[in-house]
Amino acid sequence: MLINRQARFIGRLLARSAILFTSISLLIMLGACGLLYILPKEANLSFDSGYTTPDAPSITEMRAYVDFFGDLGKPWYMALFAEPKNGSMVESKEFGEFQDFYHHLKTDLTVREENGTRLNYMQFCQPTCDINDLLFKTYQYSLFGVSWPVTTILWMYEANIGKHFFLRKMKGEDIMDAQLEGLYFAAFANSTQTELELQRFEKLVEEAVAIHNADPTKLTKITQHAATIVEAGIRRSMETAVRYLLSGCALFIILVLLSLIQTAKINGQFSAKVLMMLPPAVLLPVFSMTTAAATHILLGNHFNTLFLLSPIVGLGYGIDGILLLQNMWQRLQQKRIYDESEYQLKDVLMETLPSMVISALTAAILLLGGQLPIAEYAHFSFFLGLIVFWTLFYQLLFYVPVMITVLPSQKHESLKTIGRSDTAKSLDGCAPLLGHPGFVTMGLVLILLLGIAIPAFLGVQKIHGNLDYRHLLMKSEKANRGIEIMSDIVWPDFLQVMFYIQNPPDFGDESQYAQFMSMVDEIQKLDGVMTMRENMMFVKDFRKFAETPENATSLDMSQFKKFITDEMYQAWNSGVQYRMDYDPVTNTTKPVITNMLYLVAFNGTSSIADKSSLMARCRGLSAKFPQFQVVPFDTEVGMADVIQQAPGATLILPTIAFLSLLLWFAILAGNLSTSLVAVLSSAFIYFGSYGLCSLGGMAVNPFTVGTLFALAALSVKTVVPFAYFFQISSTMYKDEKVQKMRDAMSKAFYPTLQSVLCSSAFLLPLLLIPIELFFWIGTLNAVHMTLSLLLSGFIIPVILSLLPSSLLNNFCGLCQSV
Repeated sequence: MLINRQARFIGRLLARSAILFTSISLLIMLGACGLLYILPKEANLSFDSGYTTPDAPSITEMRAYVDFFGDLGKPWYMALFAEPKNGSMVESKEFGEFQDFYHHLKTDLTVREENGTRLNYMQFCQPTCDINDLLFKTYQYSLFGVSWPVTTILWMYEANIGKHFFLRKMKGEDIMDAQLEGLYFAAFANSTQTELELQRFEKLVEEAVAIHNADPTKLTKITQHAATIVEAGIRRSMETAVRYLLSGCALFIILVLLSLIQTAKINGQFSAKVLMMLPPAVLLPVFSMTTAAATHILLGNHFNTLFLLSPIVGLGYGIDGILLLQNMWQRLQQKRIYDESEYQLKDVLMETLPSMVISALTAAILLLGGQLPIAEYAHFSFFLGLIVFWTLFYQLLFYVPVMITVLPSQKHESLKTIGRSDTAKSLDGCAPLLGHPGFVTMGLVLILLLGIAIPAFLGVQKIHGNLDYRHLLMKSEKANRGIEIMSDIVWPDFLQVMFYIQNPPDFGDESQYAQFMSMVDEIQKLDGVMTMRENMMFVKDFRKFAETPENATSLDMSQFKKFITDEMYQAWNSGVQYRMDYDPVTNTTKPVITNMLYLVAFNGTSSIADKSSLMARCRGLSAKFPQFQVVPFDTEVGMADVIQQAPGATLILPTIAFLSLLLWFAILAGNLSTSLVAVLSSAFIYFGSYGLCSLGGMAVNPFTVGTLFALAALSVKTVVPFAYFFQISSTMYKDEKVQKMRDAMSKAFYPTLQSVLCSSAFLLPLLLIPIELFFWIGTLNAVHMTLSLLLSGFIIPVILSLLPSSLLNNFCGLCQSV
């Protein structure tokens, strides 16, 4: 009743001052454009930060890694892989060629000139410049070939080279053949300038690799795995995706035009003037998204990559209200009973505004999504909420005034009787079938529901996060090879997780040493861990250096200084932090280990999802030994947390939105039973499409999170109009089921189906895109569209018609019935 009173008031205002309100809406739009031009705009286009909660373990773990090396800046990585053309990477010629190329990159490429001095990679890589030196020394001193993963050199030193040789043929532990060798680069960027210089180095390496591979005399083919190459490939993929989405916009415009024409013909109101409504119908989503963007910036927020998907909501909610308004306006126009547009508009808004408000208020939960603990999802959700708000604003203050101006009331335009279209007559013919469903119809509904619900339920159980960067790239991108080597060859074969022990024990104390060795034993019980021999920590080498007995209960640390300065073991200076404490009583110094690194080898890891699971196991073990303050780390730990937390975001916010729909629908439609049908139907569409795609293999990542946020909003607006109009019709026609169905269908059936098709048009072209991640987004959209059409066009009408009148005639009919 409150909405109806406001609708009459709004209708009177808009009808009497159509030009004024149109001008106001256009001025607001121009103001938004001005703000977008003037205000500074920030965009976070990477997934490095903002896609996890502030207390995500990866933040602490990244901090531990950076602090261990002296807080030198943001970590940077690159890798080179060599494959022999004919021989083997353990043969001296191939190995030597790759080694020479590596040293050439480090010393001969000029990254920057400063005061006449040429700066190369060596000026940027401290303290990790010698990251591959152990391999080179091992190969040099291995007179009888190399073993994997540990090679014994000079009959006493053991060197772990597991991360360097792959695709091996083994004879025992000896490498007989290796078809892949890896060398690694690591540095820290302490300024934007350094980041740019490291990016320049990557590009210089890319050029050098191209020259090397083009030389037919070379014995090896080299692959570079670097951020600039992957990012360039992703950028080209995004440009391709944008072109497909632009074609989706073109499809949207075509479908809107066809929908406007069909709506006019159904109501016997088609004329050339109807075509004049296409520009405002298309401009409305543009206005709402532009004004939402200006509001977003004005409130101090920034954009991110997910905003590329925001037109799903802008187009979907924009066209939904337009078609409801247009259909109701022309439906009432057909009756020729209104002298002025004012009275006709008041009736139109009294009929349609409650439904539009219910959808908008439910979607407004997206505004509350701005409080999500994951910052970038919060920004995106808040922006979608702003779009819904401004869409309703422009529907009332822009589209409605234009509509009543272009298509005014026509009581005295013609006295002839306007015949009903064949489409409208066919719709009348469907009303008895849906209003009085027989056993066949009810059986078909049951089969459809079970046929969707069962596989969807199984799919929901399989919801998981993952992101394979190859799925963001076209197959022609050269970055694919580097990712393939890492994901399919290196990680499954030999992956080292770094355990930073920030409070090491006193190794001379038997009790603390026993606790430490207990932790080491527990690590060896983790799933996927390799043998102790593959792991690396100074304690192993020190025990051998100091000739410590196997059954020793502590370590004699008096030889530590000699150990750490030994030529073969001095590399441990980058893996152990210590200080020498002076004891004035004994006039001796004692080493105190303050921080240390334990490298543990795993195999069987083949994806970011696997890494996420592995890191969870490592974190669980670390928590058992708080006295040592152990922090596990991997270079992909940030993305591992992103994909681990992503599925939760897709469940919490939509569930809250559906529950809020129960509240708003019950209040504004005045019936709890219909509210439950609307809520369950919208949830069925959302979780049904989500579950079916998960069953098919879709993984959750930031892009699918953004898509699912938008589809949750569309699920609501798909079911609300018909459910609302059916409820209103139930109060008018009581037990006349066919008439109730006919009335609801005339008001909402075709507008809803048209809206579903138009809303889905934006993403439909992605079904043809040669980029797997965006293909899944297109598939998710197509499945959502199919379920929306099926439920809104058949299942929901049948379910509503089966509800007893006692459940529809008052708010607590359900309670009274029980």
